[in-house]
Amino acid sequence: MKTGRFGTFFNRFTRDVHGNLTMLTAFILTSLMVLVGLAVDLEFIFRQKARVQYAMDSAVLAGALSRQAGATNAEVVSDIRQYVSPLIDSAGGGMSCTTVSVTFSDDSEDILGRMRCTQPTFLSNLIGNDDMSFTVSSTSTFSVGRIDVSFVFDVSGSMNSNNRLSSLKTAAITAFDELLPDDQVRDGTVRLGIVTYNNAVNAGAYFDKVTRGVTIPADATNSGAISNYNSYNSARMYDQATGKRFMYYQDGTCTESDPDECDQHGDYDWDVARWFWEDSTARDTCVY
Repeated sequence: MKTGRFGTFFNRFTRDVHGNLTMLTAFILTSLMVLVGLAVDLEFIFRQKARVQYAMDSAVLAGALSRQAGATNAEVVSDIRQYVSPLIDSAGGGMSCTTVSVTFSDDSEDILGRMRCTQPTFLSNLIGNDDMSFTVSSTSTFSVGRIDVSFVFDVSGSMNSNNRLSSLKTAAITAFDELLPDDQVRDGTVRLGIVTYNNAVNAGAYFDKVTRGVTIPADATNSGAISNYNSYNSARMYDQATGKRFMYYQDGTCTESDPDECDQHGDYDWDVARWFWEDSTARDTCVY
């Protein structure tokens, strides 16, 4: 059966593989260009979003500080928007953002700032993606919780020299006036505590913990005494039988046959003994 010239040409065309590699290469290169374009634009978008987030965080924090200083809600909104605007302009890249939306929560005393930005693309627009958008938000608390301040004043004898006590009084008055001014409502949000000390501090119920106070029964053996010596000699120890305060010390007996060798290098049998304080019966709760 004769196919004619057209049939012959068609058969040759379908069997011809010349140029296939060129077409495949063109397809792969086009796909790679699209992927590279998306990657470049996405990386730039992430950097722009980080800049905007930083600007929003800083602006909302500044607004919270203004609110604490007594600014009205309208003034805070104006401060936040004025703070954000130059930071957004400095980001560049043709990015545009909506006006910052500011919300106040009276219950939690929070300030919420929110803004949406649009960034033109550089390479993705080749496939019809002309821009990318993102939203950032930030929250800051403008309330001030309860403040508890404790002052510990040294009124010992050393404060009488060099006008120290007078300076202490002046500094204390200044601190009190700053923390509790006369026009501030006494609602308990600021509480001050004052403690003075001279030569001792009353530890009260915490005395034993502060001093590692421990009552020790009589030592049944020398090894037991040595064990107590190693464990408690830095603590505040009391004899169980007498209630007297004591400390351990070691009493050595030279075992050298030649008395001349009973020096610091000689051999000794060491016995642990208790040395009692003269005022050891005093069981106050003051730490000196």
